[in-house]
Amino acid sequence: MQFDRASFRLDCWLTAWYCGFAIGCCGIAASIGLQRVLFMALPESKLIRQEQIIRDMQLTSEVKMTKKSLVRYVALSLGLILPGESRTLMLDILEALMFAHFEEQPPDIHQLLARIAKIQSIEVEKVNPKAVRYHTLELKKRGIIERKEHKYCFTMPPLADEPDLGAALEHVYLENCKTSFEKIKKAIGTLESMR
Repeated sequence: MQFDRASFRLDCWLTAWYCGFAIGCCGIAASIGLQRVLFMALPESKLIRQEQIIRDMQLTSEVKMTKKSLVRYVALSLGLILPGESRTLMLDILEALMFAHFEEQPPDIHQLLARIAKIQSIEVEKVNPKAVRYHTLELKKRGIIERKEHKYCFTMPPLADEPDLGAALEHVYLENCKTSFEKIKKAIGTLESMR
């Protein structure tokens, strides 16, 4: 059996490196403390029920010039899209739903696809129904729209006299904030009792 000095040195170096890495990890874990390691183990993403972003944006005269820019302004303000986002399907869905609401004609999925095709100036067959369903489901999860008798409509506040879309969106977002702050207050109360 022949002794290979180069592979022996490599094996020794790798073993030393692995041992040093393991000791370093143990030292880091000890310095962070057990509480912090346990905190990192919480499945934070599973605790999130929903997120709401509200952006305070300037409503300039340039924004007021076109339907597209106003729909984009509303979507950005409500946190439905990100600044600079180039994908337009969410905007087209929102525009179709808003104008259906203004006309008091809530659309079913086929009518919604037809409205989106008209907005995009394409044939209905070219609109991706799976993508539309995905975005409408996201709007539904946020509480912005609901489906009644297979038709999509904006969620209206209870006891609303008129179908005021601005008031409806405000109600949805304020209710979600109220629910979040109730839980935040409970967490702060629990934290205070631990002192």
